[in-house]
Amino acid sequence: MVGMNQNQEKNQAGRRALFTGTGIPAPQEPSVRISEVADIIRNISEKDENNIDSIPSLYEPVINRITTLTNQIRSCNDENNNLETQILENNKDISFLQAEKEQLVSERDLYLNDLITSHTEFDRALEIFQ
Repeated sequence: MVGMNQNQEKNQAGRRALFTGTGIPAPQEPSVRISEVADIIRNISEKDENNIDSIPSLYEPVINRITTLTNQIRSCNDENNNLETQILENNKDISFLQAEKEQLVSERDLYLNDLITSHTEFDRALEIFQ
């Protein structure tokens, strides 16, 4: 391999290339510094929902998405609260109906006992008159 330096020989195609690395990865430099991101996050958290003027346009899609998700969460929480209220009302109705059912069952039992007693007395009266 004439004219190849050591790195080129290591990276050449073939069987040896399968077992060699792809080279030393170059460290990536972030396009936005962490301190700048921290400042933007602090600004976002301090601002109103409707007052986000000083935030770079790069972050507007993220903020819009967060705002949309926040509104959806609020809507779902409201719906959840309404459903919980309905469940509580339904539980009260069920408790009332169960109490009423128990009362009706006891009244029915009393009625049946009175009916049996009356029927027995009537049978005795018939036997006396026969």
